[in-house]
Amino acid sequence: MIISEEVSRSETIGPNLGGLVSTKNVDDDKPQKARPLVSIVVPTRNSARTLRECLESIEAQSIACEIIVVDNNSTDETTQIALEYVDKLVRGGPERSAQRNIGFLECAADAVGFIDSDMVLEPTVAEEALAMISGGFAAAVVPEYTSGTGYWTSVRAYERSMYLENKNVEAARFFSRPILEQLGGFNEELTGGEDWDLEIRAEQFGKIGRVTARIRHDEGHLRYLEACRKKGYYAKGYARFARTHGIKTLISITVNRTYIKSPKVLLTGKGIGLAALKFGEMVAILVSVSRQFAIDTFSTEPRDSVSKSSLASFWSTIGERLKEAICEQDPEETLTVAPQLPSASIEASAQCISRDQPKY
Repeated sequence: MIISEEVSRSETIGPNLGGLVSTKNVDDDKPQKARPLVSIVVPTRNSARTLRECLESIEAQSIACEIIVVDNNSTDETTQIALEYVDKLVRGGPERSAQRNIGFLECAADAVGFIDSDMVLEPTVAEEALAMISGGFAAAVVPEYTSGTGYWTSVRAYERSMYLENKNVEAARFFSRPILEQLGGFNEELTGGEDWDLEIRAEQFGKIGRVTARIRHDEGHLRYLEACRKKGYYAKGYARFARTHGIKTLISITVNRTYIKSPKVLLTGKGIGLAALKFGEMVAILVSVSRQFAIDTFSTEPRDSVSKSSLASFWSTIGERLKEAICEQDPEETLTVAPQLPSASIEASAQCISRDQPKY
């Protein structure tokens, strides 16, 4: 096993690879594994509730896998649990993109997977992904389904079942190592949409495949406000994602869902709950994206404090900015200038946004 301490690193593979890492060998009584065919990186932050089952599912894969956990200052039992399973434990951050890049630098295999700590893999996930990558695919998507307890978790499961095989929603989780090196890993400026960003860039090098084995995503006991706050936190990166890939690409990922095309599905029991959940999440996304644009645009204010006046100024110009961004992608397309939102609505909606980094 290798444990990494948090110190400055002197080299990177690509322009996006940052974070902090240095390695040292420690005694390990575990029997030596076979040479790994796939390296799997798991970023963690206070992930004790779900981590054990996640790592056990990686250990149970049908082929030899290297397990690398990158922990971001957990205060629960995350690292103690990780030490029971991992080949390498690394400490670093500050966000998942940086953690994944740090873990990637430690990988020994030519196929690399990125799995969240609340995910459980079916036994052939890694084997199927490796077969695709060895066959010339740049990356592989793994379909997901939701588990957990409570009404809102069942609503999330209902939602996820509706967009299986939708390439605009599912993002790749396994990649060719040489391609990752050329891409420079994840874009660390993105706190959300970083997985979509990496897949879009990977498509320059080959097709994106899709395995048949699945991932079970353990949502626990999902609560409405918690879901909205989490969506708002990760939506901070959407503004920067849109600058890179265009507004239309962002909309196709966040809005163009199956239930928009077939609104009748929202008339069922869970459908009504889904409509309420998506409304709350979209408000959180809207406020978070506008806030990030305001931070990037009005640099005279502290980055952690943006006043209502800045948000109002943002909404007075956002329509033209969106129009310019879309016209860069399609000069013949036009967009109506977005109206200003009332200050009271902005203030109320902002309560849906969490500034604190959520558990993974």
